Amino acid sequence: MEPAPTATWLATLAHAAGLTERARRGHADILSRIETPCAFATRYADGRLVGVGLAVLQQGHLGLFELAVAAPNRHQGHAQALMHALCNWGYVRNAQHAYLQVLADNLAAMRLYDQLGFAKAYRYDYWRRG
Repeated sequence: MEPAPTATWLATLAHAAGLTERARRGHADILSRIETPCAFATRYADGRLVGVGLAVLQQGHLGLFELAVAAPNRHQGHAQALMHALCNWGYVRNAQHAYLQVLADNLAAMRLYDQLGFAKAYRYDYWRRG
């Protein structure tokens, strides 16, 4: 766990999430502006960084974001381990609630979050100019 994203953390997120270089730079800029306590988690397997995740703590609420595991390492328990570590980080800092966002077509993630006790609260859409 780190209080800020490292270059390696950002590169792993970009690779696992398929971000372009421009998107990675924009993401890094946004993440650098987080003012509340946060934890940038990394997950290693066989000496390789295979996944990342982010927890942000604000007023007793733990937001979980940027959970990403590189494609060859998916379905091996890495996302679950990251979620447990991030939730534990929030728990020891007195988080009383946790929430996350997931894309509607990410069925594997939704199954994981359901197994971890999360329930769908609502749906929203992103809009952009056509």
